[in-house]
Amino acid sequence: MNDLSVMISVLRHAPGPAWVMDRDGRIVHANQAALQHLGPIHMGSDVDPDWSLDRHARVFDRAQEGEETRFERRLRVRDEDRSFLVVVPATPVPGVMVAWLVLDNLSEGLVETERLASMGALAAGVAHEIRNPLTYLSGNLGVLKRELKGLRSRIEAEDPEQATWAEEMMATLDDARKGAERVGNIVEELRSFSRSEEGSLHPIDPAAALEAAINMAASQFRHHVQLQKNIRPTPSVLAHETRLAQVFVNLLLNATHAVEDRDDGRIWVSTDLRSGGVVIEIRDNGPGIDPALIDKIFDPFFTTKPVGVGTGLGLPICRRILRTFDGVIDIVQSDASGTTMRVTIPALLDELSFSTDVTPTPVESFIDRPARVLLVDDEPLVCKTLRRGLGRGVSVRTALSVQEALEELAKSPEIDAIVCDVMMPNLGGADLYQSVQERWPALAPRIIFMTGGTLSDRVQRIIGNSGRPVLEKPFDLHILQDLIHELRAP
Repeated sequence: MNDLSVMISVLRHAPGPAWVMDRDGRIVHANQAALQHLGPIHMGSDVDPDWSLDRHARVFDRAQEGEETRFERRLRVRDEDRSFLVVVPATPVPGVMVAWLVLDNLSEGLVETERLASMGALAAGVAHEIRNPLTYLSGNLGVLKRELKGLRSRIEAEDPEQATWAEEMMATLDDARKGAERVGNIVEELRSFSRSEEGSLHPIDPAAALEAAINMAASQFRHHVQLQKNIRPTPSVLAHETRLAQVFVNLLLNATHAVEDRDDGRIWVSTDLRSGGVVIEIRDNGPGIDPALIDKIFDPFFTTKPVGVGTGLGLPICRRILRTFDGVIDIVQSDASGTTMRVTIPALLDELSFSTDVTPTPVESFIDRPARVLLVDDEPLVCKTLRRGLGRGVSVRTALSVQEALEELAKSPEIDAIVCDVMMPNLGGADLYQSVQERWPALAPRIIFMTGGTLSDRVQRIIGNSGRPVLEKPFDLHILQDLIHELRAP
């Protein structure tokens, strides 16, 4: 799948109206929301014939060069001329640009538009495309390390001169696994930041959300800004982890823009607990904000950044997000020495502590009878990798679709665990769960879900109500082994 295909896939189900255009003003793709609001759009034509091709080319070039543009434009919407704000973010796909139509200044659709503009329209699609190959890359590296470990012992015993070679190969595999883990972390942060389904509020670690935001924004300040951290452990807060990370990313990027012209640009981030609230501060040594403008910075579309750099939506959306979990954002200082932004969120002080010290149960311990597992995934390499990774102590059957899985269960329903991907063509994991509940209800509690992408509301509801574990690809095979072992235990 090429970059343009991935981008179109991402835009297809986005809540805000959007279309993709080439440099000559021809429409390459319009998503469903655009068709609903603008009526029929003919591919190969412009939305508005009065739009200047020269102006379009300038906006197009800015998007290709990594700059964002926003402007007001009159559009014909179902026989009525109306004015809208159009946001054209930096578009990393050569030869096209994306235009977002803003319908409501502070609607949920605009929150989603701002997030997609901040991360780039490809974030969710690229993350989803990478997760399956990353699963079998990580899994196969784990298998190679396990086999090489046994081989190294024999090599050292039989040919001591080769011991150094075996040690180097083990170190090489360790480096490769660290690289795969780093890619996995980056993909997870991108996917989490760009997904729209938040579900209910959950206790989260605000310091972890801040660290994730720092990692995501690091490419913007790594080479010319010094970052100093004083991140102390704090109680959890009741919030959306992805939305809280979005707040921190916006504040970090604002601080970066404030100091980017200084040779000694610095940003300080800190966490603290004060009067029952978790306090996160982000401070910079930029020029500060003009006192005459401070009262306006939370107004929608007001920005102190140069034209094309910001939308003027970041801080209003930060404030709106924080209000959803009783948090507040304030400017506590802004003068010639810099600006300090403070986020305060009520702390959960009466927390239960859970032990996370879990010793993996090696699959080789299943010596009385192999665990019987049905793997269901439309990616053959994922099935192959998991079969290999689970080892010889597990009897694995595979199915590349829900229909194949149901046929396998009809032949032999004696199974210890069903490991099923959530998102597959046609029928997915939620459909399998419902069918198993109906035909073999005793097997429903033996399902383990895997997922590598965002989930629809229906799928989220079914899987959430099932109470079954969900593994985010790529995952540590030891976790899957433990789950299978628990299901197999008498």
